[in-house]
Amino acid sequence: MEKQAKPKIDLSNCKNGDVLILRDGTEVRYNGLSGYTQKYPHSVLWPNDSETTHTSDGRFYIEKGIDDWDVVEIVKPNKPKMKKKQTKIDLRKCSPGDKLILRNDTEAVYKGRRDSTDYPHHFAINDRLVSCTHTGQYYMGGTPDHWDVVEVVKPNKPKMKKKQEKIIPEAVENKKPTARQAYLDGQEASGIKTGDTVEITHVCPDFCGGWDNSWPAGVEPNGKKRKVTSVDGAAGIELDHDYSYPYFCLKLVKDNTVKINDKWTAAVNKENATITVGCQTFTKEALSEFLQHVDAIASFDLNGSVKAKVNIDFVTIRGETISIETLRKIQALT
Repeated sequence: MEKQAKPKIDLSNCKNGDVLILRDGTEVRYNGLSGYTQKYPHSVLWPNDSETTHTSDGRFYIEKGIDDWDVVEIVKPNKPKMKKKQTKIDLRKCSPGDKLILRNDTEAVYKGRRDSTDYPHHFAINDRLVSCTHTGQYYMGGTPDHWDVVEVVKPNKPKMKKKQEKIIPEAVENKKPTARQAYLDGQEASGIKTGDTVEITHVCPDFCGGWDNSWPAGVEPNGKKRKVTSVDGAAGIELDHDYSYPYFCLKLVKDNTVKINDKWTAAVNKENATITVGCQTFTKEALSEFLQHVDAIASFDLNGSVKAKVNIDFVTIRGETISIETLRKIQALT
């Protein structure tokens, strides 16, 4: 019995995506009809996305005879079943990154628009870019293809918050304040304001007790007096135009000095109840008595050796003029 002849190659029976083996062992894929010539009507797609055309019996170059690029074997892959029904697809509504499901159940990623009238959209399968129509067709007006887009999967978006219900006054009274609001209330109650002098008393953890900020690295309590340059809500209290700190880590320091002029500053010593103006020291009682009678006297003995000459708005001590308003500020510090 004669052996049957080995079946010839017939690319007319191939489907897009069928694996073809060339004479030199290269594995390529069938890519449909070329549309270029009747002599070489079939297109073959190479791994580097280049294309060659072949005869129906797989030959690459008829005149040459046997060639390394002749198709010698057709391997029909085990492909998943096509989805029978394609959902309504409009890739114009897609955003880059949306997941696409192809007809062969392969997942692809939408990459965006391209400059083409017929195939204006790009999607990626692994590292390969594929173009398609607005409706996801791989071949415009053709029969269904394994690379048709049949489903668009939008990424999970965070759920929208439910509309806040109107709170009646009774509910407000019983509602426990949030940590943030409790912090803001405490900061206001502390009385610390811009221009005050404070001292850092201790370190606290980041975002502690409703404070909406983090503790600056390397800052420790050191007894240094700092100026409050801004009060920034839950972010804290800014010191010296630098970092902000929570109010509960600050101690308000009362400034016991009053600048009189470029030469003199009045300082109050609460321990022995004395006041020093320039190089002269006197008791707070003497200053209080002086201010009680300031409208009725022309001079006043401050400490037995220095007398203050009085005008309506200011006094003169050892040739230095001090306003009555400044003296009252000094008295307030006592």
